[in-house]
Amino acid sequence: MKFFLTHLLLLASFVVNAQNETNLLNSYNYRTKGYLGVDVNGGLSSGNQKTTLQKKSNTTYISLFIAGFLGGLLALLTPCVFPMIPMTVSFFTKQSKTKAAGIRNAIIYSISIIIIYILLGLGVTLIFGADAMNNLATNVWFNLAFFVL
Repeated sequence: MKFFLTHLLLLASFVVNAQNETNLLNSYNYRTKGYLGVDVNGGLSSGNQKTTLQKKSNTTYISLFIAGFLGGLLALLTPCVFPMIPMTVSFFTKQSKTKAAGIRNAIIYSISIIIIYILLGLGVTLIFGADAMNNLATNVWFNLAFFVL
């Protein structure tokens, strides 16, 4: 469950930040190339060459996705998640009269959690900006209050 949620949130952040990344790359190309395509350093640059920033950006997204995927797999093995897997499965199988009803209830439960977290993440990102959750997570006062709670 957490595995899929992690990956869907990662995908949602890619969608939200795609426009910002495109604007960053376009402004970078505009600043490094003159009006006629002449490189600031004095050389002519062809329009089909990718800049170093564009190549690094694509590599960063791929490595970020792979790291998020592996992090989701590792999250399944943490002591707070791993014991919950059989408990959740047994909850849905014992509660339902048939196996099909249990699977249906589990899928509805899973999709509901995914949708709730995506909507919360997108809402916070759209209202407060892409780095709002990072700022909150690294805020010492918020973390101390969360610890006390």
